[in-house]
Amino acid sequence: GREHILQIHTRGMPLAPPLETSHIMRAIEQLKSARENGKLKEEEKNQLKEKEKILNKLLELSSGTDRKNFLASLPDSDKNKVVPLLVDLFLEYFSSITHGFVGADLEALSKEAAMKALRRYLPKINLEDEIIPAEVLEELEVTKQDFTYALKEVQPSALREVSVQIPKVKWSDVGGLEKT
Repeated sequence: GREHILQIHTRGMPLAPPLETSHIMRAIEQLKSARENGKLKEEEKNQLKEKEKILNKLLELSSGTDRKNFLASLPDSDKNKVVPLLVDLFLEYFSSITHGFVGADLEALSKEAAMKALRRYLPKINLEDEIIPAEVLEELEVTKQDFTYALKEVQPSALREVSVQIPKVKWSDVGGLEKT
């Protein structure tokens, strides 16, 4: 539910998988636990091992740039094995920290993240040209950082209406508190 809303409303821009060590390790742990499930066929276990092998190679690289370059250098068949998993974990993370957000708030969050991404690419776009270069369009992606910045601006409507009222009642107004 919540993950799909976040995915749908990024204005069609692809989501960049976060390549932080903790995120990759979480993906590896998830694959290991799925592989240890006794209900999988041998072929399915081998597919999970292949994904895990790619993620372990990613983990060996120290910088985000190296990891991004490694992912870009993979054949599409290998890339398609791990990128959806990383993106799903990314969306799962953001859906877990958006307590109090209703569907419209998640939509606004996603759209704001997409706008943040567009603003990042704005210097590469000549606004006088009628057509945006294909290279720029191919680079467009919404990152974890875009969502993090958007989260600072979009407030959950379910929590917006909460207000605390403190009555102006003194202890002397409360009956039955006389000293005996």
